[in-house]
Amino acid sequence: MTKKPAKLAALWVRERMKSLGVLLASSGPYGNIIKIRPPLCLSMDEANACLAALDRSLAEVPADRRTSA
Repeated sequence: MTKKPAKLAALWVRERMKSLGVLLASSGPYGNIIKIRPPLCLSMDEANACLAALDRSLAEVPADRRTSA
């Protein structure tokens, strides 16, 4: 673990989530902040599916993407 911004990891997670059908944004001065902006009409099942996809995506981040670029 490191405190360095992990821009490549954030980009990877964003693209992986997109492939799983969930749209996210990455932002911040280093591009390492992941933003989840659900619609106001989000159901509990949809929220659970989104969190499951995020958990899966974070677990799958390749080791070479876990540090800053």
